[in-house]
Amino acid sequence: MFDPETNAAAGTATSGAEITITGENESGWFRVETPVIADQSGNWDATELADYWAGGWTQAHIADDDGDRTVAWPAGPPPEPQIRGNPEADYIEGWNFDVGTSVVVEVTGMGAAFSSTAIVEDHGWAGVFGLWTTDESFDLLPGHTVTVTGTSAEASATKELLVEELTFDTFDPVGNVVAGTAASGTEVRVNGGNDSYDFEEFATADEFGDWSINLGDIGFDLTFDMGGEASIDDEDGDSTVARSPEWASFIVNEAHDFIHGSGFGVGAPIAFAINDGVADVYSGTTTTDDEGNFGIGVEFDIGPGHIVTVTGPEGTKDLVVDLLRFDTYDPEGNFAAGTATSGALISVYGENEAGWFRVDLTADTSGAWEVSGDEVDFWVDGWTHVRIRDVDGDSTLDWEPAPATIQVDPTTDSVVGQEFEAGTTVRIEIDRGGLVYSGTAIVETGPWGGWTGFGVDLAFDILPGDRVTVTGTTVFKAVVVQALTFDEYDPSLNTAAGTAPAHTWLSVYGDGPLGGFELEVQADSGGNWTASGADFPAAGEGWMVVALFDADGDSTAVQPPYPEP
Repeated sequence: MFDPETNAAAGTATSGAEITITGENESGWFRVETPVIADQSGNWDATELADYWAGGWTQAHIADDDGDRTVAWPAGPPPEPQIRGNPEADYIEGWNFDVGTSVVVEVTGMGAAFSSTAIVEDHGWAGVFGLWTTDESFDLLPGHTVTVTGTSAEASATKELLVEELTFDTFDPVGNVVAGTAASGTEVRVNGGNDSYDFEEFATADEFGDWSINLGDIGFDLTFDMGGEASIDDEDGDSTVARSPEWASFIVNEAHDFIHGSGFGVGAPIAFAINDGVADVYSGTTTTDDEGNFGIGVEFDIGPGHIVTVTGPEGTKDLVVDLLRFDTYDPEGNFAAGTATSGALISVYGENEAGWFRVDLTADTSGAWEVSGDEVDFWVDGWTHVRIRDVDGDSTLDWEPAPATIQVDPTTDSVVGQEFEAGTTVRIEIDRGGLVYSGTAIVETGPWGGWTGFGVDLAFDILPGDRVTVTGTTVFKAVVVQALTFDEYDPSLNTAAGTAPAHTWLSVYGDGPLGGFELEVQADSGGNWTASGADFPAAGEGWMVVALFDADGDSTAVQPPYPEP
């Protein structure tokens, strides 16, 4: 039963099940924070637990331990599928199609003849697909007609969109203005904001094809942590969309001595420097990738008070680095804490089961900060960052502490550990029906700070079935070595193969000529695995491993059989 007019919602489920209610109402996305429990008869009632809205959507779901869900929608007609095309990004997406099915995406008009398929994935609130046409060397343009054919509520569904002329050229937090272009006389819907504040306004392109909105006229203040989207909607709700332009900004992780920038233009030369308040003490150069981003770990201990400058084609930006550390993170207990510059305004944000979250708080006079309880809903499988942003959008940032892990390579008889306490001694032991090896290793700090770990080659033959344990001052880790091999490798063809326990999933990852890559492959019933589809490195060009992880992140891993030099 569902009646948004009286805020009534009820249904049935397995007795004792915890039901989560989510949806969209006139205020935006909502989630009933306390799960509803089905009674002994299997009935549940969420009446007046949220402000339901007939113009939005509502769903109930039961989640298992690893986040998979059983979902129910209110009785009544299913929501109609919608599609959107972004000609600037060459991207087509849609939702409200049946989860797990395949949709056919076709683009025609102006001599175009594009056809592809996409899988509809479960995003919790709907079945969603997304397709980058650039992956198949096709340029989506205004004037093209996009047709998507699939199923919705197990019935055939076809949607059609004529891609319109639309750009989103200006997103100016200083002038509080958003602007772009469209065909003269076209109505453009513009929305934007962040996790706390948002807006939706309409503008009409003038005789020159320009549209703009001064958000100061409605009392809304744009800030550098916001984004936006412009759209032109057709009669049945499909849209041509354009995302707001990304302004150049960068972050500094002083705990890990890392600098990352975005919005500087594709293939742009970047110069950066670190100043101690008197003179530059470190500098370097890099180049942005094909999305306008760069990231570099510097061989220098960045600290609070350092001034980091980044210079790109459009000018120079600078940031005075704050003290900011993410010391404790317990997503299951919904608790995070750390240290920061005294009195600093801090944002804790990330991804959880409901989507995105953000909590703003202020470090106390001693510099301590913490988030707990009802303030936030962390997620074990998500991610969390903490940030202090300056006035023009650059930030000091830290990410959640990584758990300690160990990795064993039985082909090289090596044991590697990460995120153990620096400067301490760990004990490494191997059990094979009894203790057969015992040794120690020193935990060191990485070459540019932040990373702590150890790596040792043992004078001992590690075999599949061995149980390797590492005991630190506060951490104990164990992994059973698996029968994993890397037998065939041809970087010229980007192919790899080996053996593993039947049906196990493996991670093939590394760094090649085109950057980092990660593939998930599964061994077949005979225990054979193969991998392709990434730019694998030849000897000396990078690194690569195949790994079989256990439940808490420890792994057996082996390297390619590179030819002897």
